[in-house]
Amino acid sequence: LIAFSLEVIALFSIMFISNIITKVGLSQWILSFLIAVALIWFWGQYMAPKGKRRLTGVAFYIAKVVIYLLAAYSIYYFQGVWWMTTFLVVFIIDEAFLFPIRNEDPAVFFKSK
Repeated sequence: LIAFSLEVIALFSIMFISNIITKVGLSQWILSFLIAVALIWFWGQYMAPKGKRRLTGVAFYIAKVVIYLLAAYSIYYFQGVWWMTTFLVVFIIDEAFLFPIRNEDPAVFFKSK
């Protein structure tokens, strides 16, 4: 539940990056929509547990960290340091608990399909 909540927060946070890029009304909405569609598509294909081309190992964690750092930057830009820090701490704690569940064999982290 926490992981899903973080994913939803990351999605909406990254959508608001369009407000940083452009200041014009309609183009913000279009860019936000395109960013959301691209992120949902990428997550569904490469990050979701039942994705067709799921990333594994280091590639999975690199993609996840990049997505969450973009979300953290957006949170910082619009909400400030406290909310960004809270988001990142919850993300790190959640990953620390989920890592042993996702990877039964520690060597799996270094393998990719």
